Amino acid sequence: MTGNPEPAGFGELADRIAQAARDCSSVADLAAGPSGNAGTYLPGRIVRGVVLRDTEVEIHVVARYGPPLPEVAAQVQRAVAPLVPGGAVHVAIDDIVDDTVDDTATPEPSPRADPG
Repeated sequence: MTGNPEPAGFGELADRIAQAARDCSSVADLAAGPSGNAGTYLPGRIVRGVVLRDTEVEIHVVARYGPPLPEVAAQVQRAVAPLVPGGAVHVAIDDIVDDTVDDTATPEPSPRADPG
């Protein structure tokens, strides 16, 4: 992606919104949406999970398991709203992860049944 320069401040705003959402304790990461295309497309890069429009922002997140999902969305909205005064902030929760579980642990082998 080369050619058109990004509009002044557009990429910086997308980056700041992404960081504000990631800083929320109930957010594990940003997501690319169900179609895999949710993001702000800039020359040479994409800010995944943040869709900027004229009067609104759409943020796709992966929530941490535990807090009620409306609380996760509200936390993200509170964090992002000051960055887009007067603009609507829509939060989509694309997935949930339980980061308290160690997925890298090797399971214990199951005991073999005694044939007889």
